[in-house]
Amino acid sequence: MNLKKIKSYAGELLYLLSSIVLPGIGFITSILVAKFVDPKDNGLIESYFLILPYLGFLQLGVFNGLNRNIAFYKAKNELSKVNLQVNTSLYVSRAVAIISIIFVLIFVIINNNSYKLLDYFAITGVLIISVLSPIALHIDTTFRSGQDFKKLGALKLYEAGLQLLLTPLLVFFKGYGKVLMNTGKVIINAILRLKNSPYKLEAKFDFKSYKELLSVGFPLLFGGYLFILFTIADQSIIGLNLGSEQLGYYFLSKLVLTIMLLIPSSLTSILYPKASALFGTYGKPSSLRKFFWNSLLINFIVLSFIGLIIYFSIDFIVFNYIPKYLPGVEAAKINVITGFSFLSIGPGVIMGVIRKNRFYIFLVGLSLLAMWGVSFFTKITSIEQVAYYRCIISLILSIGTIFYSYYLTFSKHE
Repeated sequence: MNLKKIKSYAGELLYLLSSIVLPGIGFITSILVAKFVDPKDNGLIESYFLILPYLGFLQLGVFNGLNRNIAFYKAKNELSKVNLQVNTSLYVSRAVAIISIIFVLIFVIINNNSYKLLDYFAITGVLIISVLSPIALHIDTTFRSGQDFKKLGALKLYEAGLQLLLTPLLVFFKGYGKVLMNTGKVIINAILRLKNSPYKLEAKFDFKSYKELLSVGFPLLFGGYLFILFTIADQSIIGLNLGSEQLGYYFLSKLVLTIMLLIPSSLTSILYPKASALFGTYGKPSSLRKFFWNSLLINFIVLSFIGLIIYFSIDFIVFNYIPKYLPGVEAAKINVITGFSFLSIGPGVIMGVIRKNRFYIFLVGLSLLAMWGVSFFTKITSIEQVAYYRCIISLILSIGTIFYSYYLTFSKHE
């Protein structure tokens, strides 16, 4: 019986494995970036690639709505409605690709820099990624909502292997290699998904479907989008105030936060269905209180273990292997503490399960305003200063999220 049960979750387990392996490969390539790419060139490239997260809002939640609706309407056996919404979402993905090109070109014109070859190389990479990403994300959504985790997991593992083959580009072409590698990853991602799409690729716009996808998906997009903007606000502020070289040194902080986020975010993909099952079985938020404490404890143990290793080893690693990035060590140590804000990821699942996330959206919005506010009203003089701001605001946001998640487990919400 246990073997049969394990086999029944084979697809989910494969997907979970790929969700750990693929970011793990990304971390390895990031280390190689720090080893072979000059901080100034790295910062310059990062400043252009920071455009991409801001473009994520252009789909207005259509993909988020599709993520919910495919499973919902398939369960009701309304397959014609599923096809209409899938076709509409694909149409939107192509429209978003075109609009993204326009936004990137406007940014290039407004920026009005004396561009060099690396600038043009990075801009070209951003343009290619902005075209392919929406279409790949649409197809990814059809896999997830259709619960074809086995197929998607296999694709992601294949994608990870191909990404490894791109890493020699860093050794031979330095900054240009980083652009080629980042762009190549997205091209591989798009090709694999286009060839294996579970639905026929027919882009047909249906206004009724669009309206429904928008109404369902926009609230889901908004909170997540604000959080993404918050997580890149420190990099944006450094790029605007201190220049590309300092942003390059801050790449160490980005690495630290990526490592500390990796396991908690992967655990969430396991914890979320467990919390949903608990709530579905008992129908009472109070049934999630044990889950709250367990998830908080698991994340605390994981983050403490990873954080201590990073904090006490980073000086040695950077000094001996990537000494060009020594000016970024202090900011990275500060961001080890920032990484403890990821404690809230586990308990924060409760907000999604109970579908009460308005206060969370308010908290994230306030945190984003606070981050940009300190950059407008104080003089930014160092990356350490920005790291302290990010650390303090992140910890406050995390504490607020944890307390609110616990508050939701009381009977008044039942």
